[in-house]
Amino acid sequence: MNSNDQTDKKQFQRIDNEAIQWLIRIQRELTAREQDELFEWLAEDSLHGDRLNHHRKNWKRLNKIAAWRPEHSDYMNPDLLEKSKQSRPRIWWYAPALMAACLVIILSIQFTNRQNKQETQSITLVASEDNRSRLFDGSTVKLNERASVEVKYTEDSRKITLTEGEAFFDVIKDTARPFIVEVNDIQIIAVGTAFNVNFQNELLEVLVSEGKVRLQKTDGQVIQTENLATAQEHTLLSENQMATLDLQKNQAFAEINTISKEETMEEIIWQHGSIQITEEPLSFVVGEFNRLNTTQIVIEDQSILDMQISGSFRSDNIRGFVRLLELAFNVHVEYSPEQDRFILTSEVGLSE
Repeated sequence: MNSNDQTDKKQFQRIDNEAIQWLIRIQRELTAREQDELFEWLAEDSLHGDRLNHHRKNWKRLNKIAAWRPEHSDYMNPDLLEKSKQSRPRIWWYAPALMAACLVIILSIQFTNRQNKQETQSITLVASEDNRSRLFDGSTVKLNERASVEVKYTEDSRKITLTEGEAFFDVIKDTARPFIVEVNDIQIIAVGTAFNVNFQNELLEVLVSEGKVRLQKTDGQVIQTENLATAQEHTLLSENQMATLDLQKNQAFAEINTISKEETMEEIIWQHGSIQITEEPLSFVVGEFNRLNTTQIVIEDQSILDMQISGSFRSDNIRGFVRLLELAFNVHVEYSPEQDRFILTSEVGLSE
């Protein structure tokens, strides 16, 4: 072996070790600074993205561990991670990643068990600068500064109480359990939608960014508007509609205005910050970006919808996010200036 071969081998080993370390960091979530460093590392050499993608695929084999529980047996099956006899590559390259992944999966199992036990209990959430909170059913809530909510899930309903402040809710559809946000005697009810609630100085504003919600009083009294027939039992709000109620003057009257998509985005721009993702499908992450930005991301290839993504991303850095998908996940990205959107497809699909 000549000196050039030795140099190439050492360089490959160095890049491979760096890729493993980056994968471990991604699994425990990247900080904003680490995200920028990852972009720079991927841009240095095409081999960086190849090795990261290689180890990411190998990492998926560890999902088999999630099926094992202590009650199944006293010891984990030693062949659980064994590949078929047709292919037996050495795995010592992946030892650091394997150990870290085992720890992540065990902690995930413990966290899931705690969530299941809390399904019918109450919790209190306070504002966080870094992240939105995932509720028991998969719905999310993002609180503005100084806001807090009480969350109570039962078998029949999902109830959130907001005493003051601003909160944005992205609701998972569940017709059997209505999602109810209560502010004083006002109920905001959604089945599957996204909406913002702002309660300051006895003034309540409800803005729908996706889907529909209805407003009603807890005592059954009708909330009237200028265009609402008194025979109706509730006020219905659609996408890009805002209802304003002065609870100090009249809790039974709402002023409703329809605004543009751009104005809706301006109203909820306070949410911009970091999006922290841990093993979420690409479809979910794209939805988070689309909800907070006028520039949209469209997934046109069904095969990449469930691609698992982890990391911390700036919610207004769409270009950086899609660039990461190109370099580390072999996703093909095209930008349409006419529609102001990024179109995602699989590199594999393009080559076929």
